[in-house]
Amino acid sequence: MKKVLPVFALAALVLTGCGGGAVAESTSVPTATPTPTPTVEQTASAKQFASILAENESSWRAYSKDIASCAYDEIVATDTAAKIHAMTCTITAATVTMQAKNATRDILKLPKPAPEVKDLVDRTIAALGPLSKTGADTACMGSGAATSSKCDDAETAANGAIRGVISVLDAWRPYMGN
Repeated sequence: MKKVLPVFALAALVLTGCGGGAVAESTSVPTATPTPTPTVEQTASAKQFASILAENESSWRAYSKDIASCAYDEIVATDTAAKIHAMTCTITAATVTMQAKNATRDILKLPKPAPEVKDLVDRTIAALGPLSKTGADTACMGSGAATSSKCDDAETAANGAIRGVISVLDAWRPYMGN
């Protein structure tokens, strides 16, 4: 062991030279191994889902409430006011169909629902599906389309599908703040 020390001393002298320059030291700083951060799955609150539905609630409810008078005016409309009402009903069927599509899209963009509303969100998507798929938004728009049998069929489908949407809207009441 005594012979090893003079060899290291001699090596240090050679490296520094006689001028007393600094010895280049190798300093290695230990690097910390990052600890994996547990990923917290993000969830959307009940209020986030409810706000999407609240945005469309009044038009969906108005459409549902007006179905009988719409059907009557569409079948027996003779005066101008009744014909205008019937045309408004057709446009409204197309509108609520587009709203159902947009609401479904917006709901699906949110993170997964909080556990307390997961089943309700699933029911909501299931209720919006039939209304979204009626085709009233495309079948009833355009020149002459509102009086076509394709539009009539789509509007009839929307009339039935809105009932499920209204039922699920009622279940969202506690989260809508009204």
